Order: sequence, then C-alpha cells, then structure tokens
Amino acid sequence: MNQGRAGESCHPMAAFALLALLGAPGIARAEDFIDGVTAYHHGQYETAMRVLAPLAEHGNVIAQYDVATMYYHGNGAGQDYAAAARWFLAAAESGHGAAQAELGRMYFHGNGVEQNYQTAVMWLTRAAERDNVGAQAELANIYYRGLGVERDYPLAMKWFSTAAELGNVAAQAGLGHMYYNGQGTEQNYRLAVKWYTAAANQGEATAQLVMGIMYDKGQGVPQDYQQALTWYTKAAEQGSALAQNNLGAMYDKGHGVPQDYRLAAKWYLMAARQGEALAQYNMGNLYYNGQGVLQDYKRAHMWLNIAAAQGIHNASNIRDTVEGRMSIGQIETAQAMAQHCMTSNFRQCDD
Repeated sequence: MNQGRAGESCHPMAAFALLALLGAPGIARAEDFIDGVTAYHHGQYETAMRVLAPLAEHGNVIAQYDVATMYYHGNGAGQDYAAAARWFLAAAESGHGAAQAELGRMYFHGNGVEQNYQTAVMWLTRAAERDNVGAQAELANIYYRGLGVERDYPLAMKWFSTAAELGNVAAQAGLGHMYYNGQGTEQNYRLAVKWYTAAANQGEATAQLVMGIMYDKGQGVPQDYQQALTWYTKAAEQGSALAQNNLGAMYDKGHGVPQDYRLAAKWYLMAARQGEALAQYNMGNLYYNGQGVLQDYKRAHMWLNIAAAQGIHNASNIRDTVEGRMSIGQIETAQAMAQHCMTSNFRQCDD
C-alpha cells in the first residue's frame, strides 16, 4: 500500500485516475483521503475512521483496507472482526493484495467469518500471485504442513522459494528445512546451509539452531565447533530449549570451549525447565556425578525420573542405579519432587 505518494504532485493522467478512484466530487474527496491517511499514519485513529469510512463506502480501496485494519485491531472503533472481514473483502475483490492476504488469514483462523480452509487458500493464493510476500510464505507453510489442505511439497517448495528470494525470513527457514530433510526435493545440505544462513542472519532462532547442528556435525560445511557454539548461543539466548541443551553439551564435552561443567549445568537447567527431555536427562547425570553442581541423588533421581517419563530410554536405567544409593525416604521425596515439577509445567523443580 503506497500511501506516502498521496501528497505528491503527479502527472495529470495519474491525478485523473486518483480522482476517479476517489469518486465525485473528486477534489474534495482527494483532500479528505489525504487527511484520513495522514491521521491513520500518525495514530489518530478516531479521526482516520471518521474521515476514511465514508470514502470506503464510496469504493476507495485504500480506505477500505485501512478501515478494515482499524476494525481488526480495535483502533478508532471497537474491535470488530466481522466488520474487518467485510471491508477486507471489499478491498480484496478490487485486487488489493494485502487485503486478500488478511482475508485469507481470517478465513484460516475463523476470525469474523466461518472458518473455511479452501476459501483461505483461495485468497492467500490471489495475494501470493500479486507478490504479497507474507501470503507466499503462509501459503507455503500451509502446503508444507498440510494445514486444512492435502500436504503438497512441490507447492510448498514453489512458494517458499518465491518468498525466500524476496527476503522473507520464515520462507528462508522453511526452504532450508525442505532441503535439509529432502522434502519435495533431493536432500541437499549445501542449499540447506544457504537458506538457513540467510534466515539465521535475520535472527530466526530455529535456523540458528540448525546451523549450530550442521557445524557441530559437519553437515554441508566443514565441522567447526566454534561456529556451532556461535549459532547455538544465538538461538539459546532467544530461548530455544534444544539450542540451550546443545550449548550445555558443548561445555559438558569441551567442544570448541574449555570443558566447564558449571556452564553446562546452567544451560541444561534452562532447557530442562522448558521441558526439554534430553536436558532433563543431562541434569540428572550432572547431579549424579556432582559435576558443575553439588552431588545430589534426590535431584538426580528427580530429573532422571522426569526424563524417563518423557521417553528418554536410558534415563530409567541410570535412575535405578541412583536408587541403589538412596534410602526409601529419599526415593519417596525424589518421586514427590518429580511429580511437583511436572505438574507445575517444570516451573517449580526445586533448583
């Protein structure tokens, strides 16, 4: 939506087209349009709604889109998804790409309209074909995951590729996933690295995590623990639980850094409290061996018990070994700690 040009002088034919869009009497409506758009961009939503709503009624496509957006977010009027959908539809039917994309999202989520995946895909496709990058990325994700439609990797690849080339970070990460896993194409680590790097450099945490994994394992790049550490750290600091676990493992094993059990415990614990089962298993081992933390069989038992409950196979074997060094009372306490930790969604784990 190129509203910034509304106040510029323009070629007579362009002015004629603008006045035709605004409707008669053209000059007065053009001034209203500029005032409304200016108010909208300055966050003066009540003024913008008062000025733009009549223009939307007269068929001004940009006004229709802005009015829809204000209803959607509750700016200048009470939040009203049904009204937002109605105005997005009006603009979308006139070919407004952003309105088509928003309408597609509303049908996908059932906001203001009855949820309808086919209609959602129809509008997102129209927007994507008008080079709406967000719609291209969302459409790709819908086909990639089979969300309300039959999974279609070739179509996912098509739209991820289109949006990724235009710089969309989600599409770059999605395209990286497809090349990494060989979905809809032959597995190609080199191209996976290309697109993961593009997304990771834009701050996408999952792409940063996978870049860490690829450098850690030497997939598509020479094995480089320093690079792995860099990418794991970036993702871990954004809250990626698996990156936090993997970063803990780097310090645990001394890969790319001096071995430091204390820092290993720090990162494992952060991941464990997010429910990452491998980190819970690793914390259990650290407590069992007294590495980076004071040796504590109850906490070792607790974390190993939780990890076992989450499907880490070897956790139950080590837990049983720990039990051999505990009294019945200590085992009962550890079991109660594990139960409390799990029921609190890992927020209250006595650490």
